Amino acid sequence: MNLKGLLPSKQYTESFWTPFTMDIPGEPVLCNFGNDSQLREDAPLCIIPTQDTDSVKDPANTLEKPNVMTHWIDLLTGAGAKILLMHGRYFDNLTELSDNLKSGIDQFELWQKRVDGVIDYVIDHKLNQKGKTVFMGSSRHGFGVLAGTSRNLKIDAAVVIGPVIWWPSLKECAGMDNNPLILKNDIFKLVENIPPRPLQVQLGYADVRIGQHNNDRLSQILSSIYRSKNIEQNFQNTSMEIPGHSGGPPMHINETVITFLRKTGFLKENNA
Repeated sequence: MNLKGLLPSKQYTESFWTPFTMDIPGEPVLCNFGNDSQLREDAPLCIIPTQDTDSVKDPANTLEKPNVMTHWIDLLTGAGAKILLMHGRYFDNLTELSDNLKSGIDQFELWQKRVDGVIDYVIDHKLNQKGKTVFMGSSRHGFGVLAGTSRNLKIDAAVVIGPVIWWPSLKECAGMDNNPLILKNDIFKLVENIPPRPLQVQLGYADVRIGQHNNDRLSQILSSIYRSKNIEQNFQNTSMEIPGHSGGPPMHINETVITFLRKTGFLKENNA
């Protein structure tokens, strides 16, 4: 697997990345573990799910395509974090997801079992023995991160960009507002279980794909919850300056992830 030259960070070398298969209950998970002997022992582990179908054949392919996630990885490695990429087809086919939900197949529960298995594997195999765990995702995986964090207290913090919030707002799931599985996985209610853990959300504006009203409502709910618990410092809502959903945030917005993780004690100013 050749990872050299894929991204500008000097961390992207064969010695930094270790590909392996995580054997957990259900379907095994293909992973890349990014670690360096020079990192602090208490460096956080940032777990980032991917849905690049090519990564099922070769996880390195995920890193070849510059996007929100690769910008994250570049910044996080430079700031002294360990990375765990978990590859797989979780929410890539929305038509299939919609059909499954209509048929009573709870794909969100399957996702949660995958998340729980990965977190337990990380703990059991001491991949992050002294550091804390940060779960990170964008768009559909942003939903997965919010839901996964709300239901797994072993996750220490979460960061999401442009998360899917209410599935019926997507054209593929239109008209499914009363679907029992969607109601069971209502993110507006699930996020109540995330505090007091640190959470950063990066929401777009004029996002017709997700629904701007959903972004605004989620922001209001989270702000209210953290404020009521007197832990406003553990929540940050950063508005993206690029309209829409798929454009992704500019680099200075990505850099707020580093600032937030330092402010909440997950990253240190001095990496060594």
